[in-house]
Amino acid sequence: MRVPSTFRDPDGMPLAALCGEAGTLPRPIQELLDILHQRGPSTEGIFRRAAGATELRNLKEALDRGADVDLPSQPEILLAAVLKDFLRSIPGKLLDVDLYQDWMQAMERPSQQARVEELRV
Repeated sequence: MRVPSTFRDPDGMPLAALCGEAGTLPRPIQELLDILHQRGPSTEGIFRRAAGATELRNLKEALDRGADVDLPSQPEILLAAVLKDFLRSIPGKLLDVDLYQDWMQAMERPSQQARVEELRV
């Protein structure tokens, strides 16, 4: 599954439209998040440091085209830059301060499933 034209559309797409009916992020974004979860914590300044503009543009274009990209072979800084760009392209707020207490209450639930259910309400 390719990433919808998020990187080409300056206004972006709402998160709900990207997730579709299944409620999951596009496969490349999920894979990118998995890689960053594994390798990101050991990369100093992962979300502060800038990636090369040409490499970033090329990777985003490849993802938009639906090309088969070997994400695990990409530098963590570049993957973090793609994630930041992806999140910036989503219109509106991802996290609303008015829901802070709801998030904190959900995080107190004993299991991940219970936390997810709490947040869906």
